[in-house]
Amino acid sequence: MMMAEGDNTLLEKYLEEIRAIKCTGGCDKATQDEVKQLKEQLKALKTELSSLKQILGLKNVLLGGLFSPPFTDSGYSDAIAETSSYSSSYVSSTTPKSIYSACSCGSQQTTASSTSSSVDLCSRPDDLSQMSGPLTEESVLKVLHQRWKFGECQTRIGPILLMLNPHRGIPIQQAFQYSQLGQNLPLSQLATNIVNNLYDRGVSQSIILCGESGSGKSYASHLLIRRIYDLRGHGSDSDSFKLITAASHVLRALSSARTPSNPCATRMGCITEVGLSSKGLDRVRFHPIWLDQSRIDSEPSDQGNFNILKQMVVGLTPEEKVKLHLKGVTASNLRCLSGCDGDDVDHLRIQFECFRSALNNLGVEFMDVMRVLSAVLLLRNLEFQDNGGYELDMNGNEEIKYVSSLLGISGVSLYHALTSRTHVHKDKAIKTLCDAKKANQNVACLAKALYCRTVLAIVKRINAVCRFEHHYATLTSPGEECTIRNCSSYLSLISPDSPTASDCSYVSHTTSTATLTAQRVRHNIQIFDLPGFQSSTCNRLDTLLSNICSERLQQFYSRSVIEASVTACSDDQIQWDVTVTYKDNSPVLDLMYNQEEGLLSALDEACVQRLSNTKSFLETVSAKSQSERFKCTKAESFLIGHSSGSVEYDASAFLRTNRDVIGDETVGLFSRKSCNFGFATHLFIPELRLLKTTKSPGLLFRICPPPPSENNNDSPSGHVSSFVGDFRQRLESALASVSEGDTHFLFCMKTNDKQSANLFDMESIQRQVRALQVVPTVQLMAAGYPHHMSFDAFTRRYGCLVDQPPAEGDRKDLCKAILEGLILKINESKMPYVTTRWSFGASNVFLSDETVRFLDDFLSHHRHRSAVVIQSYVRRWICMRWWKIQRPPAAKKKKAKKRVQIREPVYESIPVAPSSLEDEDERMSSDDPEYMEALPMAITANRSRVPEPPPPMIRDPPPPPPRNIAGHQHVSDAEFPQTRIMNCDFPVSSVGSEPLLRAGEAVLVTGQVKDEDSIYVEHTNCLLRIPKGFAEVKVQGRLLGTKL
Repeated sequence: MMMAEGDNTLLEKYLEEIRAIKCTGGCDKATQDEVKQLKEQLKALKTELSSLKQILGLKNVLLGGLFSPPFTDSGYSDAIAETSSYSSSYVSSTTPKSIYSACSCGSQQTTASSTSSSVDLCSRPDDLSQMSGPLTEESVLKVLHQRWKFGECQTRIGPILLMLNPHRGIPIQQAFQYSQLGQNLPLSQLATNIVNNLYDRGVSQSIILCGESGSGKSYASHLLIRRIYDLRGHGSDSDSFKLITAASHVLRALSSARTPSNPCATRMGCITEVGLSSKGLDRVRFHPIWLDQSRIDSEPSDQGNFNILKQMVVGLTPEEKVKLHLKGVTASNLRCLSGCDGDDVDHLRIQFECFRSALNNLGVEFMDVMRVLSAVLLLRNLEFQDNGGYELDMNGNEEIKYVSSLLGISGVSLYHALTSRTHVHKDKAIKTLCDAKKANQNVACLAKALYCRTVLAIVKRINAVCRFEHHYATLTSPGEECTIRNCSSYLSLISPDSPTASDCSYVSHTTSTATLTAQRVRHNIQIFDLPGFQSSTCNRLDTLLSNICSERLQQFYSRSVIEASVTACSDDQIQWDVTVTYKDNSPVLDLMYNQEEGLLSALDEACVQRLSNTKSFLETVSAKSQSERFKCTKAESFLIGHSSGSVEYDASAFLRTNRDVIGDETVGLFSRKSCNFGFATHLFIPELRLLKTTKSPGLLFRICPPPPSENNNDSPSGHVSSFVGDFRQRLESALASVSEGDTHFLFCMKTNDKQSANLFDMESIQRQVRALQVVPTVQLMAAGYPHHMSFDAFTRRYGCLVDQPPAEGDRKDLCKAILEGLILKINESKMPYVTTRWSFGASNVFLSDETVRFLDDFLSHHRHRSAVVIQSYVRRWICMRWWKIQRPPAAKKKKAKKRVQIREPVYESIPVAPSSLEDEDERMSSDDPEYMEALPMAITANRSRVPEPPPPMIRDPPPPPPRNIAGHQHVSDAEFPQTRIMNCDFPVSSVGSEPLLRAGEAVLVTGQVKDEDSIYVEHTNCLLRIPKGFAEVKVQGRLLGTKL
């Protein structure tokens, strides 16, 4: 209230001053100063009020969370779940504002009555295949909307997981560190099942993430890697965890950029390979697939450049900017960052500090990377123009000096390499000058080559250090100073048959360390995080490749899941209750991806023929395709109808981007003779080695190094592979490796296209549901048989569940016995009843998803129980073996000759003095409780453990022992066996072990060890040798002995 009153007072005073100025028609200087001061105070109050509203809104969210259903979303936790789990120190300027936005239906949650809670649970099942009612698109959308309203953004469709991106929750920069809060949710369960299948079945596992751009695929991949690390890693405080975290920071900064559909869109596909061995997590490897390297040259108007370029401009210190020739440089006077004026500077600075520390953790020299990236920034400001003369004019004389000094080369040599070209005519080298257009293209090629090869070098370093069982060094060349920290000799990593040290490169694809680790790790987990479907105002070749990735993954899912199940059931004449109809995207994929008549094949052919006319290229594609989905709209643009919608592409730069070559003049600048920057030389080692051996001018090299099998740099040929050819080869080889093991699918969907945290756009969800084939998947899982196995495979896997298998019969009878036993186990267990369906074909058994789930649960329980039994027997054998080793040799021989019959010990009172006897009689007559407690009860308590011994023989009692005149007592150690009481535990108990003999326990002493202060004690038919002081004869004034 004080804040409100002060606000009103200032506002009234401000209005009075304004009225006075209007009435008088002017104002003096003092009045103007007072008005300005009032304005500043009002602005400060406005800021405080907005902060107060935000705090009050956060408190209301917390109070509403006490009465509303809990949010169970681990991937994108709602503000209620986050603020109740994290401390206030987590809130920083790096957190987007949308994180703390409450759900749009928060008022509905708090006002919902308890009577409708059961109805809400029935209307939002955890598994879409368990929906009640018709399995239609409308019902699926309704369930997803209801779950989103309650903050449940992860929904299962049988074995497939569907994740919604509500554009709120933990930011992707912190997902890897804080993802351990939701361990019991569907995504964590999926990762746990994948790890268990890897060790159970012994085959590699693959996770394919499908979805549009901005749907949260990269976020989900981070959560999966973190969960796998929690299961098989070494803890969040280990060095391996720090390395993986640093790798995620570096790769995200180098490969992400702002697009209309995603502020942090991944522009480089990445396949993460997690290697697991018997000891746990063994390695993590990243396989990049470049899709958008042309962004360095020219980014679309509605998009931004790579995030690391924006971060380094605002994050470098003034001293570092002076050293990197970036003094006074801002995003406004750099061409490659012209559209980045509205970005959050504080957020970029914090992310750059994370990038700096991550590079140091990975052992990469920070200033070496900054020198190359600074040269990339300055190269974009370099422009050549025709002046009608012999040489070209250049805008940016200072820039070319700065670039040459950063790269360690001569400025004159750099100018001649960018403005000249060598041709071979009749085995003669002819050097000509380039025009301004060609020279500018050479500048762009150099910038792209520097950036791409630097990223690949860092990826290679990450793959080298993310081996958590051995420490590997970085490959370097002799005579060059290693620019990587913590680097030692690498010769131990190279086999004798591998290339020599001079042939090794920091970016070479033929690394022997990868082969050494691959031989030890048999199975891996692959996570496919590839760019999804996208569309913007300017769609180029990178957008086309992203959409091809989306279509290819969707076709792979349709064929491996839906089509495979439908075909198998139809072959064995298995009838379904529901007809599954799915959409085949083969026509649109053949239009772009066909090896003979596809768009990419025509693009490669045009590059081979060195065509430069885009119009003729489009006419050729239109004549070959003859498809309704392809349509030329303008002279240099065309339209393709994708599964998720029609997209218009700009083909003006298709041919130049696909050619992806750099001349030998530019590459020759980085030889050891002309370049004193070792890191830049390492980026072009394979090409420099080829130039040195062939001595052939006019060679062309790839800007981005091709895959190893298609590395054309090893032969002196003028023709190199194309950009789309490398893309096709990498994608198909990755999918071919997936087919060798088990495949799991994860569908990612965004709630709206506006990146709003409180909006559930039905049209956007409906488009993605149709593109991902969600409705046919729900029908297959609910009413079909998504799993089928041969009789032999089924009996091998689940045959142990049958207690009494049939004596004689074929495999089909054994399968029936297993499934009938499943029904009995469900009836006997406490699990709820579910519908289990199966059907037998000619050679296969067809199972529903619920049946397979219950079979796996019972199989896991059976194996766990069997493991417990085996462990108990093994531990018993180890203990018995240890006891036999501890037995003395003399006792073993004595026991072998004659077995001593153990009888029940008889306790005998031995008086020591007349006064003592009188006191003893008085205590017995008075029923002294201390005397009753002094009686040893340990022997009688153990009678139930051993068989009842025969009654002792009646003999005359021995004569009483002589009494000591001084009042002391004495029992001869030669009178054995005798009973004694333990003073302490034997052996002395340590953490996790139990003693064999406890303090206060009566033991039978059979003899004394010769020449040692130890005695033999019989325990469970074994002789133990214990110190003599551990067992005593006298207990509370009485002597204990034994008669046989």
